[in-house]
Amino acid sequence: MDPIGILFGAYLDSVANVTHRHMQESLGTEIRAERIDYQGTLVDFQYQLWQVRHPSVCASKRGDLREFSACTIEAQAMFRELCDSLASTEAGDWRVAKTRNMYCNAAVSFQPTRASISAAEQSDELARARQRCNVAISAALGSGDRQAIAERDKACADLAELQAARSRD
Repeated sequence: MDPIGILFGAYLDSVANVTHRHMQESLGTEIRAERIDYQGTLVDFQYQLWQVRHPSVCASKRGDLREFSACTIEAQAMFRELCDSLASTEAGDWRVAKTRNMYCNAAVSFQPTRASISAAEQSDELARARQRCNVAISAALGSGDRQAIAERDKACADLAELQAARSRD
């Protein structure tokens, strides 16, 4: 092949790659991950097509319900704050406008997980057994601690025995 043909082919490949990258970036077709330190909480999430993927928000904290709940509540506040901050910014670049829209949409549509653990009302032996089982489940959740898992299994087995005895009566 002649040198001019090779040079022209390389130029066309370069232009095609730049055009392809620009299209991918402007459309947001690739899944992108973000991790933002917001008021001491690391909020991680993914976005694609310039939309926050809600199930990915705080996904790294799903093993601990309390931490996950706190993170999602912080994420909602962060989306609001970023939306407000970017709303006052002039959108001279298309990226600013897309980012602002992404955070503003997330501020409106994202619903955090709100979880709280409180003591159950102890009215009888069955309720106390249920509470012991629930507390043991919570302690063993996301834990590899063999003792916590054994305590969970025992507490929940005691609850099952008590429920079986009550259903026979």
